[in-house]
Amino acid sequence: MQEISVNEALRIGKTGAGLRFVVPFYLTFMLAGVITFTLSISFYLFFISFPVGILLSYYFTTRYLYQWQIWAFRHVRNVHELKLKAQKWGLIPGREGRIFPPTAYEELMLQSLKGKFSQPDIVPDDSRVPAVFEIYYSRNYNRFELISWSFGFVGTTWVIIAFISQNQLQGDIVIQVFLGGTWLTTLFFTIENFIQLRTTEPVIRLTPEGIQIKRKSFTKAEVKEIDISDGKEVLSLKFHATKIPYPIEIADLDVDVNTLVEIAEVFVRRWQK
Repeated sequence: MQEISVNEALRIGKTGAGLRFVVPFYLTFMLAGVITFTLSISFYLFFISFPVGILLSYYFTTRYLYQWQIWAFRHVRNVHELKLKAQKWGLIPGREGRIFPPTAYEELMLQSLKGKFSQPDIVPDDSRVPAVFEIYYSRNYNRFELISWSFGFVGTTWVIIAFISQNQLQGDIVIQVFLGGTWLTTLFFTIENFIQLRTTEPVIRLTPEGIQIKRKSFTKAEVKEIDISDGKEVLSLKFHATKIPYPIEIADLDVDVNTLVEIAEVFVRRWQK
């Protein structure tokens, strides 16, 4: 039986689950719309199709995820890592509150795979990652952002001056609040990107002793996990009891999300040895 990597199994799982959620929903919605408008049936059918489509999507997605678990745990060596990441990405349906439980066959197959969890994962160190890894603000991204927000700031300032010179702001609170808020927002992000562009110190510094984020340091004994919040691309540190998010947009850095995740995993494994 050919083994595949954890990331490859997760990629297949996320893609398959996404398709099985989107396709049934849109097909149900479109079919209800065609029937409603072509056969002049009550318009309520169109609205009923919305919850029906969601229910069907949830059913097909859940059924797929049970089958995916059986397939993935068979073909992946590091099942502990796979289970942890799959739970984080929502690929393992929770037992509490689930509408569609596994069938008897699926439950039997899942139980038969529990033996693989008795053996530890094999995770070799990645020699490509140096002992000390430093991450900086992305110069190209900061230049682009600085130019964009500067144009917005100058444009908003010009509009405000034009309105004041023509006495068009007096008494109009809505326009005053809108222009004032826009001016402050563009000024804030212009200054922020200017400061980031001038920064020469690393934003994140990973060492054998721990991690430093800006000027705050944490030892390897404190940090349990380095996490990238799903969808938000915000760095978080997970301690033994708490999880502390840091307002660092990954897009501002000179590494992409996938690279940062892989590097963080390497250092966490090194710290846990």
